[in-house]
Order: sequence, then C-alpha cells, then structure tokens
Amino acid sequence: MCIAAALGSAACGTACKTVDSTPLTYDNGNDVAQNPLFYITTDWHGTWLDFPGGREYQLIHHLQKDTQLVPTPYVAFTPQPMPENGVGNASISPGNQSIIQGVNDTYVQVRNDTCEHFYLLMTIQAYPQSDAGAADSGAQAGTGGAAGATN
Repeated sequence: MCIAAALGSAACGTACKTVDSTPLTYDNGNDVAQNPLFYITTDWHGTWLDFPGGREYQLIHHLQKDTQLVPTPYVAFTPQPMPENGVGNASISPGNQSIIQGVNDTYVQVRNDTCEHFYLLMTIQAYPQSDAGAADSGAQAGTGGAAGATN
C-alpha cells in the first residue's frame, strides 16, 4: 500500500519524464489526391512517427471536406515494425497510448498520454455525409425492408 495514498495524496510515485506537449504539426502522409477518402501517416513498411510519452501531433490529412472521419491509431515499439521481408509487431493502440484529442476538416490531434515511448501510424477513413432523409424514404414508403436492402 502506498503511504502517500493513505495520507490522501493523489499519486504514489514520481511523475515520469515526458516530452514537451506542444503539438507538432505533421503535414505528410499519403497523397490523398489518389483517394480523397483515405489518409495514412506513413507506409506500413516505412518509418513510423516517433511517439514518446507526452508527444502530441496535429496530423494534417487533406481529406475531402464534409465527411465523417474515423481515425485509427496503431502503435509499435520500433520505428519500422512491419518489415517487408518478415513478420512485424504492431497493434491498434489500446487505452491511453494514443488519445484522440480533436478531429476536424483539417487535422486529427493525438497524444501519447503515457510515460512509454512508442511509434505511431495513423489511418483516417473519411465517409461522405449521407442524406438521412433519402436513406429512410424507402422504409417509410412501405417497401418492405430497410432502406437500401434488396430481396
């Protein structure tokens, strides 16, 4: 049991050393002109972004405007975790290893909210905003099923 906790302290250990949390702007990644609905920070087989504890990035994505964005962060322990000639080691980021702090038409902001050093690859999928009224019209008109369903 931590003595400090028994005395009402908020923390038991010493704070870990982290980097300056001023967000770094990252304006690279795939050429979204090829696909305006998908962004990836680096190639899977390339060098991933350095992501030490406390690091924040604003990832400028250049994706199509007026879309729903779905960011998916991946983390690894080495800068090139997915070698082309072998088996790699990376995972979708669990817990606070990559906190999504903001999502908008210009960037996604992400923070490593741990004391550990990782490497980051972020994908962002953009989905066009659907016209909910049009999608619901078939079901409301009594066509016998969910909108867009075929029999």
